Amino acid sequence: MYLVGSTSILYTIYTTYMKWIIPLLLVLFCSGCSNSNTSASTSQTTPNDSTTIWIQTARNTSLNLSKNKRLILLKKANSLISNYEDNLKKTTALSKLSLAYKRLGDTVSFKKKNKQLQKLSNKIDDYKSYGEAHWDMGSYFRLHKPDSAIYHYKEAYTFFLKADLDSNSIDYPGIMLNSIANVKENNKDYIGAEKDIVKAIQYFKENNINDRLFYAYNSLAITQNGLGKYGKAIEYHKRARDFIQFSSKNRQYSQKTVNVNNIANTYLRKEDYKNAINNFNKLLELSDLKQKNISLYARALSSLAYAKLKGDEGILSEVEETIKESDKILDSINNTYLKARNHYYKAELFAKQNKFDLAITNALKAKKIAEETSNNDRLLSSLKLLTT
Repeated sequence: MYLVGSTSILYTIYTTYMKWIIPLLLVLFCSGCSNSNTSASTSQTTPNDSTTIWIQTARNTSLNLSKNKRLILLKKANSLISNYEDNLKKTTALSKLSLAYKRLGDTVSFKKKNKQLQKLSNKIDDYKSYGEAHWDMGSYFRLHKPDSAIYHYKEAYTFFLKADLDSNSIDYPGIMLNSIANVKENNKDYIGAEKDIVKAIQYFKENNINDRLFYAYNSLAITQNGLGKYGKAIEYHKRARDFIQFSSKNRQYSQKTVNVNNIANTYLRKEDYKNAINNFNKLLELSDLKQKNISLYARALSSLAYAKLKGDEGILSEVEETIKESDKILDSINNTYLKARNHYYKAELFAKQNKFDLAITNALKAKKIAEETSNNDRLLSSLKLLTT
């Protein structure tokens, strides 16, 4: 049964990765037909390459592989890694393997491999791999245990500073500071988040890592929103825009749309409805937005309608139709999370029209969805509206 499972995986890989098939077949032949214990030195010739291939294949979401088949690939990679004599190569491979288990949702295997990685990398002073182990644990705890996430991100930051980082990893310490700031911002520690993100920006600048500064300034702007410093937030969003040019071409469109949307939303928070409307219109006018990011398009539609509602700059029936158009799009893509804000907007719209039954109905729907999707900010705003 084991060989049959492996063969079916190879067939799938073959159709997409022809250049990988020869080393894969060689390793399968050796592991399937020989019962003898292969020496470690032998297993580190082609198996090293095969380990990387198996892990990459297991993580490749474009391949039509079941979770079970991906786990088989990772199990085979783990078997080869256990025979490595070179501990530095072993920690590097373990780091990739544990992350693959994490992204596949196999929490037990992820934690087991992560613990093994921490123990070995600490023993041989492989600071980079040790930092990566803590990075992965921080990401694992980020949503449900923020204190643990911050602890692991700080550990990762400390050991990355000690590590001999190459050009592909020199940005790791700054990324950890940014991650710490994001966790704090999500938990409304805006002052703490501000300090960490300023430190991250300083690190990126000192090391000429310009392609990370868009995200850093974007995070700094978001913390200013939390502090109610909307003028500063807009200033930092505009500063972030200056660094889009340093990002890879495939990221620039996404960053541009995020930037315009964030500036528009900041004006909305600031109750500068005229500038909010102008920027939401600018966002909707971007070429191919509906095709490239349909959820952002739907969000921008309802946000534009809400800005017009609050600024008394639109006919109420047209505002309602725009929100309904957004609803249809969100229904078509099964985006329940964003529906909470649309119901909230409709509740305010109906309240303004003295249609209180409809207002209460939509506020309750917003509250329900917010509870189901753990959207605490929308939950609080919905409760406040219901009270009103």
